[in-house]
Amino acid sequence: MRHLYVHVPFCQRRCSYCDFSIAVRKRIPAREYVDAVLKESAIVRAANPGRQPGGFGSETLETIYLGGGTPSLLPREAISALLTSLRDAFLVTPSREAVEVTLEANPEDVTPENAAAWRRAGVNRVSLGAQSFDDGVLKWMHRSHDATRIGAAVRALRAGGFDNISLDLIFALPAQLERDWARDLDLACSLLPAHLSLYGLTVEERTPLARWISRGAAAAPDDERYAEEYLLAHLRLAASGYRFYEVSNACRDGFRSRHNAAYWSGRAYLGLGPAAHSFDCRVRRWNLTAWETYRRAVVAGRSAVEAEEVLTEEQQELERLYLALRTDAGLPRSACPPDRLAAWRGEGWVEEMGDRVRCTPEGWLRLDALVRDLTTPGERSKLLAGNSLGDMVASLTDRERQVLEAVIETYVETAEPAGSRTISKRFGHVLSAATIRNTMSDLEEKGYLYHPHTSAGRIPTDLAYRVYVNSLMRLSQVSASDSHQIREELAERNAVDQILERAAQVLGVLTKELGVAVGPTLDEAVLERLELLQAGSDRLLLVLTLKSGVVRTIFVEVPSRMAPEIVVQVAVVLNERLAGLTLRAIRTTLSERLRDAAPDVGSSELLNIFIQEADDLFDVPATGAAGGGVVLGSAQLLAGQPEFATKERLQGLLEVTERRDVLREALAKRLGQGLTITIGSEHQDATLAPFTLVTASYRLGPLAGVIGVMGPTRMPYDKIVALVDHTSRLVGELLE
Repeated sequence: MRHLYVHVPFCQRRCSYCDFSIAVRKRIPAREYVDAVLKESAIVRAANPGRQPGGFGSETLETIYLGGGTPSLLPREAISALLTSLRDAFLVTPSREAVEVTLEANPEDVTPENAAAWRRAGVNRVSLGAQSFDDGVLKWMHRSHDATRIGAAVRALRAGGFDNISLDLIFALPAQLERDWARDLDLACSLLPAHLSLYGLTVEERTPLARWISRGAAAAPDDERYAEEYLLAHLRLAASGYRFYEVSNACRDGFRSRHNAAYWSGRAYLGLGPAAHSFDCRVRRWNLTAWETYRRAVVAGRSAVEAEEVLTEEQQELERLYLALRTDAGLPRSACPPDRLAAWRGEGWVEEMGDRVRCTPEGWLRLDALVRDLTTPGERSKLLAGNSLGDMVASLTDRERQVLEAVIETYVETAEPAGSRTISKRFGHVLSAATIRNTMSDLEEKGYLYHPHTSAGRIPTDLAYRVYVNSLMRLSQVSASDSHQIREELAERNAVDQILERAAQVLGVLTKELGVAVGPTLDEAVLERLELLQAGSDRLLLVLTLKSGVVRTIFVEVPSRMAPEIVVQVAVVLNERLAGLTLRAIRTTLSERLRDAAPDVGSSELLNIFIQEADDLFDVPATGAAGGGVVLGSAQLLAGQPEFATKERLQGLLEVTERRDVLREALAKRLGQGLTITIGSEHQDATLAPFTLVTASYRLGPLAGVIGVMGPTRMPYDKIVALVDHTSRLVGELLE
């Protein structure tokens, strides 16, 4: 057993937000506590759970963590006696400094005498519960110290021989406190701690804070504030030389918490004391919670374990993924399905470091959602591809439909996760924030919303956008000014290429997305006639005239000069048997159609050349819009969207715009399909997973092309769908 946690439950008062297992005492029963913990230690060693593989065996102890509660309330001699006895009870390396020994302390308990005594007892790391540098906030939290005590405590610890000092801070406090989070961060960094732990405020049942909120005396934590302050912390701490190595923890080089790292890497640990948890890599056990109940049990020689949970293979895998993503170690790239990885990278939620994938700060805000997405990668696609969408929409209550529509429209407008208070304002406070929060939770369970973080707002999923487009969206009317601008831009263009290029550009300008277009593909063009002309001693000129008006010319290489009468004869045969067919049909059936067409050796030789080269001779390369190539508007317009604000996201966009073959394949499937909307994970190619494609087809005689826009899944669908449909109609009119 390498990692030992000891829970010290005693506090002098309960903090307003705390739901930990504590025992509020004016007098700390130090002797009884030390005796009880050592008695439990003896019971555990006698039971020898280390007989199981991965359990608490004979490994050398590497870390001890005294947590609480308030361990610093224990008298100096009690801490010394406890640590000395634990070292005697477990295998410890001869060098005491090789073992990381952490003591959680409140600033008011740190005196020069205590600091020196803790250091002599073997403590070499102190985690200081600062929480804030605002006296008003500390009073609201029910903390016993003021801001000046924090600096005094840090100085006393350094004087006592500690260089590994960590500060705890709490963020996302109610706005009514007017707490200056940036100031708190700067003051914390000015003390030069080795380590910082940042925790977002959460509301737990049966806490003073929960009671204040229930009677309207305090506001619930703000979802938007949580994300804003978390990201600000990353910026401020990075500028001061700290690096986040876990979702809530940052340090200077060489000062990672070795004990907490054991939790995050899934290693075994033993917990002693009331409410302490233990884990042997397969079974999780937890002790009796109440101090007196715990004490009586161990004094009587009974196990302090209240219950245990045996993890299934699925649970172990889920924990492995969750723990890996919450640290900067991340996951192997091979553990991430390519479509999910592409989508996450496109959103800026992860970055690739060699063969590892790790979360960005934005990704850590969405940690729970990413793990859920990773463990059920096919579920959302199944929902989107299934035939039950109508039934799913019908199962939504009126309130769920209203809230879902409001969340989508809010997120589209702001590019920020939508919080319950924001949605309540959108409804004119007719629905309370609590009611909306419950409805959003129900929508999340049904797969319509992402909950990026426990204290963040919600983000619509691809399924939510699909339901919105199919059932909730009210299509906007194209304004007269927009329609006039489109007509003006297209009217002066005559060639197909010019019309499509300008249409893609104007759509991009009006929607602030990336305009896309594919010219009429000539695969379905019908051959009206062909001509063969002698162009030299070793080649002929083939002229294809299509019923759409397009003329195609290509050289046909021949082994030697052909007699003029053979050239004429072959041209007659080809016109008789191929005129009226599409180019696609000619390519696929030419051999069969010319099987008995050669009256002599000369014409047979030339006809065989046509059969062998059919794929090249009767095809039109997609090099321009008129030949079925992809035309793009200005990517700079799309690059201005918040989704592409980071270098990684912008790189993902550029990769897509450079992959014309991917876009051409996706757009080609829409030819003749009318108005088509493909959202995120609905794309067959994972490269397009971060994007939505909204397109409409147009016709040029018997030929079809496609025009539309590509952008992030967060887009104003009602406006964009109307503009794309309107533009495609105008393009069709001009081309006709």
